[in-house]
Amino acid sequence: SYMQVYDDQINVPAEARLETVETGGAPADFYPRREDGYKAVGLYLEIPRGDHVEASVTYSLPPGQGGYSLVVSPQPLSHDAHLDVRLQAPEHWDVELPTGTRRGPDGTATYSGELEGPIKFEAGPDERTGLAAWWLTLQRFWNEPLF
Repeated sequence: SYMQVYDDQINVPAEARLETVETGGAPADFYPRREDGYKAVGLYLEIPRGDHVEASVTYSLPPGQGGYSLVVSPQPLSHDAHLDVRLQAPEHWDVELPTGTRRGPDGTATYSGELEGPIKFEAGPDERTGLAAWWLTLQRFWNEPLF
């Protein structure tokens, strides 16, 4: 049987705290590296021909003043990779998400689809000021439960 071998990496922000690194739902051996201001999580994957391997990295970021962005760029593969992203941002932040992303009642955004090209997620503090900010505050007040 033919085995495909990949030396792949996932870059996360330097200030990120790694929560989990998994392949196939189990903790994965990985090698940390630094690259261009990022932490690089390196994975060595052996994939039997015609099969697939699921790799996941979970990390959290400290509160930031300017917000965050996540760009997922595919590597050339014989078949497009499948991508699942779950993003949780503070409630009062504006979030720009790719088409097909769903927002849950707790504000968590979930994206699932084929990685055919770069996909971008952005989240940051609501920068509306003046009348727009006043209107947003008034709307929140009206929507607050009384008891």
